[in-house]
Amino acid sequence: MNGMKKLYVSLVLLALVGIILVSGCTSTPPAPTVTPITSKTTPVMTQAQAQQTTAPTGVLPATAALMGLQLSDLPKGFNISHTGGAIIDTNCSSDKFCQVDGYSVSVDNGNRTPAGLITIDQEIMVYTAPANSSNLGLVFNESYPELSGWVTQVLPAPGIANVSHAYRYTVPNGTMPAGTFGGYVIVFGNGKVYEILKSGSNAPDKEQDYVLLKDLAGKAAAKIRS
Repeated sequence: MNGMKKLYVSLVLLALVGIILVSGCTSTPPAPTVTPITSKTTPVMTQAQAQQTTAPTGVLPATAALMGLQLSDLPKGFNISHTGGAIIDTNCSSDKFCQVDGYSVSVDNGNRTPAGLITIDQEIMVYTAPANSSNLGLVFNESYPELSGWVTQVLPAPGIANVSHAYRYTVPNGTMPAGTFGGYVIVFGNGKVYEILKSGSNAPDKEQDYVLLKDLAGKAAAKIRS
């Protein structure tokens, strides 16, 4: 699962923005030192390239990559900042619940002010068993275990794909030098395809982030090939 690493990258990016803005003010205490997280970024894969790629299992085509959000799916001003495949369990077999394919996409709006930056991460995972409410919970908890220690609110099911859950999360005050970081998570599945879309920002009002996240989740669900 790449969820934890990508959430940390989003946190570090927002922390660095806050440090840059306060560095010129002598009356402000120095921001805490942030150690960048090394992340391997791969070029954005086109659908034509994905069709020619073999999944890590060597058996399935890279169907997960074909379901990733494209630039044409994003609002004006947003760009794709990262795409990449998943690390697959080579011991996975059809008689157990495990992941056989995966792909991730990260996007942001390019706004480098603390209250203006919005990041959105998409995790696409193909498992050996069809999606249901219980399995969605397992996939979510495995992908983002750190959220269990933060303030999380369960939202009404957004009605995306065959089954879906939604949450709002908030990182405790003081974690970020520029304010409180938080956002929304939508988990949904259709057939054996599971997806997680997560937004994150320091904006005081994050309601529009959820509107955007639901729109992108709907577009992502329409791409599912189960």
